Amino acid sequence: MLTGALLLFMAIASSIVDRLPMTAGLAYLVIGVIIGPQGWRLIDVDLLADARLIEHVTEVALLFSLFSAGLKLRVALYDARWQAPVRLASAGVVLTVVLIAGLAMVMLQLPWHLALVIAAIVAPTDPVLASEVQVTHPDDRDRVRLTLTGEAGLNDGTAFPFVLLGLALVGAHDIGAFGWKWLVKDILWASGVGLATGWVLGWSVGRLVVYMRREHDQAHGVDDFVTLGLIAASYGIALALHAYGFLAVFAAGLSMRHLETETQPVTQQQLPEQRVDERSERERHSVRDLTKKVLSFNLQMERIGEVAVVIVVGALLQWSMVSGIVVVFALTTFLLVRPLAVMISLWGIRFSTTQTALISWFGVRGAGSRRRFPCSRGRECRL
Repeated sequence: MLTGALLLFMAIASSIVDRLPMTAGLAYLVIGVIIGPQGWRLIDVDLLADARLIEHVTEVALLFSLFSAGLKLRVALYDARWQAPVRLASAGVVLTVVLIAGLAMVMLQLPWHLALVIAAIVAPTDPVLASEVQVTHPDDRDRVRLTLTGEAGLNDGTAFPFVLLGLALVGAHDIGAFGWKWLVKDILWASGVGLATGWVLGWSVGRLVVYMRREHDQAHGVDDFVTLGLIAASYGIALALHAYGFLAVFAAGLSMRHLETETQPVTQQQLPEQRVDERSERERHSVRDLTKKVLSFNLQMERIGEVAVVIVVGALLQWSMVSGIVVVFALTTFLLVRPLAVMISLWGIRFSTTQTALISWFGVRGAGSRRRFPCSRGRECRL
């Protein structure tokens, strides 16, 4: 009953929230606090007792968000606009992790291995909570939105090696002599294979569905199954190969959208003496129809996931968690660390002061920080 009431309220109140100077996520957070243990106690969520449930909710929401981020990006791989998100997801993440770890050691008095793990967890721009500032549709060419969308899709994979490095410092993960396993397996292999797995699966599944529709007029009305199956397959196969599943899901969405660039329409002006091939036109229509419907279904699932995640986060909030030093630490992370990392990593790329400020503000989120990964000792680790 509570779930149905919440969903109906969100549907009715969404138009009102859109006109206010706030995001829908903030409204969900407030509702989570109100109905949680600190408010009316309509739901009782415990961070430790319900850890597995919270993990699965955030994991599923993150997967839908990553797939949506890839589907929204109608940007060729060789496009110069990739330079900014790649820099933020590489140099920006490294700088953010180092600076946050230093702050955690100094301000929170944490040991350096724990400070490194926490820094790596909160460093990425979480795509679940960043969805409000991502590209709104595939034709959106806003540079800030493109940059934030690409960064959110990539930086979970680039931050995770630092989580493993922190765990290695307490003996929970093997990085090899002089860190060679960490460099080869946890960075190069896990990132490269994750991206390749998702790209191949997204391209192959998209091509197969388009072929069946074009040649046999089949596979219509199965876009929801295509979405769910592709996300699950990309994530599962990547994990089985000891690669990063989140990167695989993002790459799957990106490669499916990339099918459109392979079937750009040929106009009579480009070929004045040739007739546009009818078969190619059917193929282009099938690709556009597939990506449009898959994205539409995925966006709906993403919205549901966002509601669930943020309400749970709100219900988990406790006044005992708030202290002066924690507030100062959080403000320093948002107002100093993220802007500094953005300015350094984007050095030389032409962004206006306003654009740089916007990219700097929409930084650390961390809703999908709880995740699973294989430990070196043959058991599954969670964080």
